[in-house]
Amino acid sequence: MAVDDSTKTYLDEYKATGDEHALMAAFSAAKDALARTPPSDPAYPERLNTMAQAFFTLFELAGNFAALDGAVSVLRRLSALPAAPSYQLPERISVRNDQWADTIVTRDLSDHWWAIHHPGGRVSWLGKNWDQWTGEGWPMGWTIQDPDGNRLSFDENHFGDGWVLVGDDGPSAAPDAEAVTGTAGIGKDRYSYTASAEGFSYEPIEKGKPGHVPAPVAVLRVMPMTETEAFVMFAHGVDAEDVYLTMKIWAEDPVQKAADVGAALGARVFVASD
Repeated sequence: MAVDDSTKTYLDEYKATGDEHALMAAFSAAKDALARTPPSDPAYPERLNTMAQAFFTLFELAGNFAALDGAVSVLRRLSALPAAPSYQLPERISVRNDQWADTIVTRDLSDHWWAIHHPGGRVSWLGKNWDQWTGEGWPMGWTIQDPDGNRLSFDENHFGDGWVLVGDDGPSAAPDAEAVTGTAGIGKDRYSYTASAEGFSYEPIEKGKPGHVPAPVAVLRVMPMTETEAFVMFAHGVDAEDVYLTMKIWAEDPVQKAADVGAALGARVFVASD
């Protein structure tokens, strides 16, 4: 993996001495190189690659969440370019922070948002917009969509330092989650269903055809309708692209019921806003 000469010099110095000033110099050099390189320049992919390395090294220093977010966002941009170099990160990243108790934050490299897995199975979504970032400055602030679909804004320091990588065995896998049963409407028919680590199975109550959605299930997108019913879509992404099953569920708290189904399936649960 080639790195711009000045950035490489500073990174090598940081790795050899632990001098934080060298790391910050490497980070600034990577930003400056990216800022002066337009996307049409043949060197642009390498500039992105170098920037991702500098971001991730900065994250490793103090666990700064924005630095990790920057590394992932730059790599997403890089992945869209043909025959581009790629600084290697896991396909799925999970982090935790002692100040956040049992909360785990995860993201697939292909995702636009981080998933905040709260104790109890509910999920919020977290992100900031790096799309127009070219190396100048730093996009500030965060947006969260909470489990009820409300969008909230937070300042930069709300997700600051102290984040550490954890193994890819967080709550979205839920290997020991209990099976969840219930009643759902699929099409015009009513079904009894069971959600478990093996997948989602449903049997007709009066008429209809049985079915099974094997695990893993990527996303459940929930649309509350009334206090006791909600539509649930099985989809490949949080914006409900590639929906492959839609059902209506009934429960005293249908959003929590959908969260329980998601936990049993190892899926991420996204509650649509109004």
